[in-house]
Amino acid sequence: MSELSSVNQVRHKKIVFLVSISFALILLSSSFSFVSFGASPTFTPAINLSNDAGMATEPEVANNGQNVYVAWTEGGAGIFFRESPDGGVTWVPPVTSSALKLSVSGGTSQFPVMYTQFESVNSGDVYVAWSQSVTQANGTRVLQAFVAASTNNGQSFVTSQLSHNSTHTQITPAIAAFGKNVYVAWYSAANSTNDGSVYVSVSNNNGASWSNPTDVINPSTNGEEQIVATGTRAYIIADGISFTGSMNSGKTWSANMTLFSFVFSNGGAHFGREPWIAASGLTVFTTWNANSTATVNNQPGYQIYGRVSLDGGLTWGPNQTISGAVNNDWEPENVAFRNNAFLTFHSLSNQGIYVTSSKRVTSNTPTWSAPSLISPTGRSSSFGHIFTSDGVNLFVMWGQAISGGSAVWNAYVSFSSNRGTTWSSPIDISNNAVGVAAGNQDVTLFAMSSNGAHCFAAWTFTNAGSTQISFASS
Repeated sequence: MSELSSVNQVRHKKIVFLVSISFALILLSSSFSFVSFGASPTFTPAINLSNDAGMATEPEVANNGQNVYVAWTEGGAGIFFRESPDGGVTWVPPVTSSALKLSVSGGTSQFPVMYTQFESVNSGDVYVAWSQSVTQANGTRVLQAFVAASTNNGQSFVTSQLSHNSTHTQITPAIAAFGKNVYVAWYSAANSTNDGSVYVSVSNNNGASWSNPTDVINPSTNGEEQIVATGTRAYIIADGISFTGSMNSGKTWSANMTLFSFVFSNGGAHFGREPWIAASGLTVFTTWNANSTATVNNQPGYQIYGRVSLDGGLTWGPNQTISGAVNNDWEPENVAFRNNAFLTFHSLSNQGIYVTSSKRVTSNTPTWSAPSLISPTGRSSSFGHIFTSDGVNLFVMWGQAISGGSAVWNAYVSFSSNRGTTWSSPIDISNNAVGVAAGNQDVTLFAMSSNGAHCFAAWTFTNAGSTQISFASS
């Protein structure tokens, strides 16, 4: 186990805004480019991994080498889990049997997130966190934060309730781990009109016991916190854009630092939201979107921004516009390997999925490549997820209508085998002729991870009133 890299492997529920979307192509400029397509990997046929009568949704995927783990929620039925020891060929429990239930009885479970990554934890370590409603003494139900930990490849788990707040909901957990240190962060507020706090609970013994929740970011609007761990360090970013870090395995946390100033522009709030974070050692990459202070292609709109720290968040480089000339950009996600960072984002101007990168970073003002378009335009598309296990082989996954105006959505993947220099043509990994795979209602509806050139993808498939978890791998 080494500290060569840390892959950001947390997702978050995004706020989806109703917008009027034009499907016209954005104007071409030297600040962005269409991608050069390379070879495509072959994916297995999609299988129904949940395979029951429940309403399965919000899958999470993680892997440790070719050991693949998938968790999902079925609401009141609970959080469920399957593990594959061979890259998705066979499953435990088998898909012909009921999946393993991780959550405690009672209440409604939502939003599972998972961490297990072979560069960061021992083989066999699996951690799944979620929110679940718990009945209080007065009969009310309040969402609380839970986590299940396994050190034997998911054969058995120890489940812990991390929060015990009887009045405020604890929602949208995020998770990270390195070695024996595991971190679960979540958001809590009195109600939707109040600023809340981001809390974190830490285990230094593989999830056997947990610290009391610590209020690390206060105030925080909407939360949307993300967390990443590398060595004895952990870094958290939240809506706003606020940052805190720990250099001592979560024993203490730094004072909040605001990375983005709130201003008004283009008739509205220049407010940072949908943050993401990746790190390797002391190098930290943050990204978010905010209303642009200037027009792009003669249009105002959201842009993707970011800042970089080379000293573990003590000091930061200037705010950089990463999305270049691409307009109306949302849902950024980044991933880091050593001193290389890769990012994907979604443009609402043409419904395109874009990728960009910054390699061999030695400055807190790195140079980002011109964003490359990897998806077809003229169709509705969903959020993009990006993942790499080695910094060489990269995957981006998204959902997209099969044609303009179609009600049928399929799950797509694009692959790069050369650090993002070239990308494959979009690969339809769901191939469904009806229904919706990896839809655009929420970023939690699909997920992926990888082991070198092997990709593991799961998505919510909705058809005829049923929702199931589908899976495919390369």
